[in-house]
Amino acid sequence: MLVWLFNIVGTVDLFNALRQAEVISNLGTTWLIPTFVVPILLVTHGLIFIRLFQELGRSLNLQKGQTANT
Repeated sequence: MLVWLFNIVGTVDLFNALRQAEVISNLGTTWLIPTFVVPILLVTHGLIFIRLFQELGRSLNLQKGQTANT
């Protein structure tokens, strides 16, 4: 449950950072952060969401009495 919370909050925070970076006109060399680091972190959050949904599906199948395919 805690991983879900951290992943959702982290994703929302990264989207908020991207939105704020568009407003600032003079970033200097800190433009590297929203240009390179934030997209990499968003991909990482996406991969974590995929894993979480896979585990959620497996646990729901086990609760229904079905066996896991792994």
